[in-house]
Amino acid sequence: MSEVTIINLKNHVSGNTFAGHIFSAKDELGVAYDLTGATPTIVFRYGSASGTIVSTMAIGTGLEWIDQSLGKFKISRQVISWAIGKYFYECAIVLADTTDTTPFRGGISITIENNT
Repeated sequence: MSEVTIINLKNHVSGNTFAGHIFSAKDELGVAYDLTGATPTIVFRYGSASGTIVSTMAIGTGLEWIDQSLGKFKISRQVISWAIGKYFYECAIVLADTTDTTPFRGGISITIENNT
């Protein structure tokens, strides 16, 4: 997993349930990585890629496996009530052999509900 894939998540209304997002770790030919024994984490930061950390998600705390052998995991459905603004995330995966990789980065905009 040498290349970083940029995935911007759908805008989200603060206080609503986030529908989740599926990540699929694949090589440059589209072949799924086997993530058996791996540990994915996603860190969300406010305002910039080096901004204040607002959330760290891992398996069991915001992330869940779909299929380790096919490199699939997801952000779980959950209520997200962050302040209005732009957030940036970075996904790190520590593989079973302790290799550390960052296959995904992106952002998400948190908005307020428009009732007009």
